[in-house]
Amino acid sequence: MSNPSASRRALVRGLLAASVAILGLPQAFAQTFDKREPTLRERLTLGLRARRPAELEYIDAVIDTVNRGELPEKIVNRMFFWARSHAPSGDQSKRPIIYFQAGLDRVAAKMRIKIEADPDSGTT
Repeated sequence: MSNPSASRRALVRGLLAASVAILGLPQAFAQTFDKREPTLRERLTLGLRARRPAELEYIDAVIDTVNRGELPEKIVNRMFFWARSHAPSGDQSKRPIIYFQAGLDRVAAKMRIKIEADPDSGTT
């Protein structure tokens, strides 16, 4: 005689495996469990909920300025976390990117750094 709970578990595992194979979820899980660190662009875009073309262009300009060595990434990280902590969580009109852009522009102006896209980078 077989154990009913063991056969039930085997059935559930089989159904789960079949549904994953049919739905093609391995790619989605692979992205979730990928061990690589997100790029600065991915982190800023997703973490600050940037979605408008002007916001994405600003993020690209920040990244270009960091890559040129003019703006320390440490400052960008500090502003990232500051903006996320100051944005109201329920108000969609006050996304963190708004606070990030205002705060980073102010800090960059004090440091006499101009945040601008690199014309040779190919980003828009």
